[in-house]
Amino acid sequence: FIWQYRAATVAKSLRYPARRTPGWGVGCWFVPVVNLWMPYQAIRDCLPSGHPARRYVLYTWLLLLVTSILLLPATLVALVGAPSLGIVLLLVSIGAYLAVGLNAHRVVTAIATDHSDAVAALTPSY
Repeated sequence: FIWQYRAATVAKSLRYPARRTPGWGVGCWFVPVVNLWMPYQAIRDCLPSGHPARRYVLYTWLLLLVTSILLLPATLVALVGAPSLGIVLLLVSIGAYLAVGLNAHRVVTAIATDHSDAVAALTPSY
C-alpha cells in the first residue's frame, strides 16, 4: 500500500491522468464491492495512457480475482468432497498465484522504470 501510494503520488506529479487520488487508490482496497475494480484502475493509472505495460496490470488483476474465487471452493472440495478434484483446483489456484506474482513484478518494474525515465527527462542536466 505504501508503494502504491508513492507510485500514484509520483504519477500525479508527472500529470498522468488518474481516476483516483493516491489516498483513495489505497483506501478503495478496503471498501467492499468497489474493491473489485478500483484498485486495478488506481494501479493502472500509475502508467501513462497507451503504455504497453498497462495490459499487464489487467492480466494481474484478472488473475488475482481468479485466485480469490478459486481458493475457497478448492479448499472446501478438498476437505469435504472429492479430494482429488480439490487438489487439482488447489494446484490451479497455486499456479494462478505464481502468475499473479510474476505479472505483479512486471508491473512494478514497468512503473518504476517509467517514473524514473519521466523524472530524468524533466531533470535538467548540467
